[in-house]
Amino acid sequence: MDGAAVMSSDLNGVTGLLHRDNPYTVAVHCVCHRLHLAASQAAKDIPQMKSASLLVDSIYNYVMKSPNRLAEFKAMVDVLGEDYIKLKHVFEIRWLSMGEAIQSVLRNYRALAVYTEEQAAAGDPTAIGLHQQLTSYLPVALLHLLADVLDATNHLSRLFQYRDITFSSLRTQLTECLDSLEAMRQVDGPKLERFRTSVRQSGQFRETPIQMRVGRGGRDPLVELDNIKAVFLERILENLRARFPRVDLLEAMKVFEPAAYPADDNNVALAYWGRRELTTLLDHYAEQKQTRDGNVCEGYIDRYICEGQFGAFKQAVAARFKGEERVDEDGEATFHFYRPTELLQKMFGGRNADNQRIFGEVFKLMCCCLIVLVSNAEAERVFSCQNRIKTKTRTLLGIEQLDRLIRLSYARIPMPEFDFPAAREMYLRAPRRL
Repeated sequence: MDGAAVMSSDLNGVTGLLHRDNPYTVAVHCVCHRLHLAASQAAKDIPQMKSASLLVDSIYNYVMKSPNRLAEFKAMVDVLGEDYIKLKHVFEIRWLSMGEAIQSVLRNYRALAVYTEEQAAAGDPTAIGLHQQLTSYLPVALLHLLADVLDATNHLSRLFQYRDITFSSLRTQLTECLDSLEAMRQVDGPKLERFRTSVRQSGQFRETPIQMRVGRGGRDPLVELDNIKAVFLERILENLRARFPRVDLLEAMKVFEPAAYPADDNNVALAYWGRRELTTLLDHYAEQKQTRDGNVCEGYIDRYICEGQFGAFKQAVAARFKGEERVDEDGEATFHFYRPTELLQKMFGGRNADNQRIFGEVFKLMCCCLIVLVSNAEAERVFSCQNRIKTKTRTLLGIEQLDRLIRLSYARIPMPEFDFPAAREMYLRAPRRL
């Protein structure tokens, strides 16, 4: 789900209504939405950071929304002998757009500074304002600070948009992101450090003189940058920690992830492995809970039976269901660890269906865990696919037809394998209005 109150509110939102009927429901706020909101809300209440974000929008609007200015800007890039990087727009509904937009401004920085200087000399009032900001120390430094922070959060966002993201990677990747941001409180990120060093040594950045303009109240821009940086990083770290409250429960689900198991020859480690994670899962799914309406719900899982079955389950996974050799496109054979959904199918499906009775409580716990999505990026891909199909000129598409088209698009059938004659015959047989 996203962060809208109608979805996430634990009182009258969808989450709250589900918890009213089933207190064992796990609500997963999309990781990518959380990262986007953490960064945007951390910057929202800091006027200087908000101004830096508006500067990116203003540059895009000034250059990209005028064909004449865009052509002049491209010509300027050619004259300077630099590569033209398309300026990006900031979209509130696109998680990575702010980082991409800032990167495009910084990579075009020299050309933008020269172009706005030229237009300002011709008397363009917008160019005068943009050039003043592009040659002032604080606004440009804040763009570099934002770029460093968004590099860390966008990297994490991209990881959680992978189709095969696993339970065990959630805490690891989140911790690495938090550690990177914590380090920036003590040491500048690479982009901000490069900017500071260049200005300190030559008074310029990428051959553009940087003015140490004093802000309102006579504040020194160097001191103000350090103060803003400290507040911004503190807020974004607080937001990230507050927005990931159930990481322990999701990480505990790695007991159903063969790649997380100890090495094959370490039976002692295997015997102790996963006990803490199993306890975390059973504390949620096996304990009696009470709804806000006073109804008592019995746990889904029998704790004592599940604990007894878990040791044999681990041994079976380690011995027979950890994975298999697979040959890649280059003919190289590599060992493939089963993903949790593959493990469920291999261990409890087909000829191994009897394991559903042998490991009954573990099987139920595994089913409860696998319906929880670590990331809903796949759902967002379906929405994008739907928007590509149901355009403004196709608003009369029915639900069933739209569903079929989405499934066809998502199947990604290679064109050489598509049976066009059969599709033509089906089309000709179907009744149509003339």
